[in-house]
Amino acid sequence: MLPNNISLCISSEQNDKSLQPHIAFRCAPSNPAPPEAKQIIRGPIQFNSAAVDIVCEIESCDNLPFLPCRRKSPESIEMANGAIIRGRLAQLAEKQFKQQHRVSLWQIILNKKHAHLIRWERSGAVVSEAFNPNEDPWIFHLLSAYPQLNRRQKGFDESAHLLTEDTEARQIFSSGVDDYQRECQLMRFKVFSSAITSRDSDSPMYRLDVPDKTATDGVRACLVTEPFYTEHCPLGRATRVYVAYDLVDRKLRILKDGWRPEHPGCLPEHVSCARLAENGIEHVPNVVCGGDVAGDLPQETVTQDLAVGVESTSWRLPCAPKPTWRKLVHFRILEDIALPLENLENSCQLLLVIHDIVKAISLAHTKAKLLHRDITWFNIRWSYNADTKRIEGVLIDWDHAVDIDQAIQTNAPHTSATWQFMSLRLIIDPMKTPELIDDFESLFWSLYYGSLHFVAHDKRVMLFGDGDIFNPGSEPLELGDKFLPKKAATEKRQHLLDGGILKVKWASTHFTNFMHDWSEIWRHYYFYHDAIASGILKDTSELTQLHAKLSDPQRLMDEISKALEKDYDGWREDDMVPDQFPKITARELRGLKTAIQTGNNDAAHMSVDGSLPLMPVSRCVDPQSQVFMDIMTSVKRQYSMLHDSDDELSMYPAPKKTKSCR
Repeated sequence: MLPNNISLCISSEQNDKSLQPHIAFRCAPSNPAPPEAKQIIRGPIQFNSAAVDIVCEIESCDNLPFLPCRRKSPESIEMANGAIIRGRLAQLAEKQFKQQHRVSLWQIILNKKHAHLIRWERSGAVVSEAFNPNEDPWIFHLLSAYPQLNRRQKGFDESAHLLTEDTEARQIFSSGVDDYQRECQLMRFKVFSSAITSRDSDSPMYRLDVPDKTATDGVRACLVTEPFYTEHCPLGRATRVYVAYDLVDRKLRILKDGWRPEHPGCLPEHVSCARLAENGIEHVPNVVCGGDVAGDLPQETVTQDLAVGVESTSWRLPCAPKPTWRKLVHFRILEDIALPLENLENSCQLLLVIHDIVKAISLAHTKAKLLHRDITWFNIRWSYNADTKRIEGVLIDWDHAVDIDQAIQTNAPHTSATWQFMSLRLIIDPMKTPELIDDFESLFWSLYYGSLHFVAHDKRVMLFGDGDIFNPGSEPLELGDKFLPKKAATEKRQHLLDGGILKVKWASTHFTNFMHDWSEIWRHYYFYHDAIASGILKDTSELTQLHAKLSDPQRLMDEISKALEKDYDGWREDDMVPDQFPKITARELRGLKTAIQTGNNDAAHMSVDGSLPLMPVSRCVDPQSQVFMDIMTSVKRQYSMLHDSDDELSMYPAPKKTKSCR
């Protein structure tokens, strides 16, 4: 007998492809429940909006995948299917977090003899001791008390307001998108495709409250649909990025929603951006408003408080690494739109953007005393300045930035950023204090990654043949492999020292020369660094000079300026191309490996219909994997490049002269 207002949803889709819980409980929005409300519902379980409150998994095995708290023996947790069950619970939690605006959520897992209650939030999951559901009525107590709770107590985000039935809000959002497209005259919305197409779909629409000190009620309302970027993990920062319609200024903007770690050495992103603005730093986001999400109570995690004073081995999973419990705080930031680098037309414009990014990193370090610490290809954007009539670079995502002086005094976390682009020395030695040179090395690896993917070049099997230096795993995703970053650093170092970058020739001669010159300096730097570290060399003068050279932003900007000022014959007008190494699934990767190992070139290089050569592949994980890219356009373009025999390099389109790349 179910408590009043609680409906039981039984999934009708249980297979390997569908990520559906066995059953779920849904609380009726009104109390008492309407007469027409059904208590048992059969069919696909929908996670969107508030269709699911509590997920319940039923396992047929006698043991559950969690060790009872007072038992020291790890037998039950190491059972064969324990990891699979825990992984499924985490996937269900991630799916519910992704499709609902929540601070926390509940799960139930049970079999004939045992049951657990699980409370998830962004800093971790708390699992109850095992109890017998036939003897202890804990599940019934939870379901009975749940309808009496308010939305905040149920774990919902009170600052997110569902507007699914509000057609006027959809019309406002849709007209805002149309206005932006007309204003910019840019029809290539690759990054925002899902957000724009969802305006005419059944995707739920929300009104999100963004903290705004200038507003009377302290918040600024924005309309959003689906995020165009979201992290696929139930724990951690859980960053989501939306195309949002600002209801105050009546225009499209970018809304960033996430959970930041609270640490005296790590500044909140809105504080970092405010300091950048106060010091007049250019080429950084124009933040309209932002701050920690507030309501009746601050939206902060509490799992870390439960770990204080408790012997971790008495309740933590024995197979899990020792955790570093962090308090996470929910925040939102609203800023002007900056476009991804893939939307540029040529490598000349790309270098112009990189010039601005070097300037932003340098001035932030010297004037604002901030170190970004998360330089990646995806955090570098661009915008068009109507006043100067030029393209300008924008360095976004300052949520990992630290105050240079305060970070040392407060022992701020040294290891940060995205390890695929992190400097080699920081990966090898996580306790190394980050320096300006580390950000410049991240910029170097970011440009190299982006130029391999989006700038036309002659290495058609670069990443697949020589090994993917940005994610060297046996599968596209190796979650939990703590050695993966160091393995990547080893492969990148070897690739650099072996002159692997010098083997790549990009379509634009000037871009190729710049990349080769910059890589040679880094190559010499790590040659001397390794020789001194191993004791082969004693004289450190050459390494000191190279360190100073690579840390000098003015020298780097001068080199970029020299490349930009060279004759136009060495530049190509449209050498920016769709992703040449699109992400593939693990099954596709295994098939390609097998085809290459067995010499089946037809299978390895042909598309699905066998008509066009398939592009080489990359296992790199990036936010743009959520974007619906026009892959066939890229395939056809490469096909035309391969058959363009009139050009000096047949794989490139014929050169087009332009008076300015700016």
